[in-house]
Amino acid sequence: MVQGGSNRLKVILAERGMSPADLANKLDLQAQSVRRYVRQGADPNRRLAARMAEVLDCTVEEILAPPSADMNKLPVYGAAQGGLGFDITDVSEPIDMIDCPPQLEDANNAYAVYVAGESMSPRFTTGERLLVHPGRPPLSGDYVVVQFSDKQAKHAAVKQFIETTEKELVCAQLNPAEQVKYPLKIVDSIHKIVGAIF
Repeated sequence: MVQGGSNRLKVILAERGMSPADLANKLDLQAQSVRRYVRQGADPNRRLAARMAEVLDCTVEEILAPPSADMNKLPVYGAAQGGLGFDITDVSEPIDMIDCPPQLEDANNAYAVYVAGESMSPRFTTGERLLVHPGRPPLSGDYVVVQFSDKQAKHAAVKQFIETTEKELVCAQLNPAEQVKYPLKIVDSIHKIVGAIF
């Protein structure tokens, strides 16, 4: 999941329930052209920003303002998909914005994710939102969001961190109770869960 950047397009799109592809379609551009402004935070030139502002019904300044102008909001990720072993699926783009809780106000790139699936039940249940602090290193026994990526999207799963070895990330799930191992080469990041809300 790419966080941060120097513009607010990700936030504005989330507020309007639009994807980068939706915006690209309205601008008659390739989806990948718009994704780099959203995911990588690259600033569009003012002419393109003006076209985006017209489509999004906002000002150029609102697009080009750094995300820190919206520090009181937290992006929420995760599209529900059932099945044992899957707690969170697509985390490429936020699907909601919520007020930032006090414990994450000073955290860079903090976010929340919806739980889907039952692999961490009864600790976490479907529909719960987990608060994630990317800056806190996980310790053995901590609950974490493990992020993976492919060429199409970012995906994640909620697990309990055990350890990292030279080649693997070793985690546990609760339902069914078992150890889960991921090759480190497919793991993008491991972020500590610091709370949960409904």
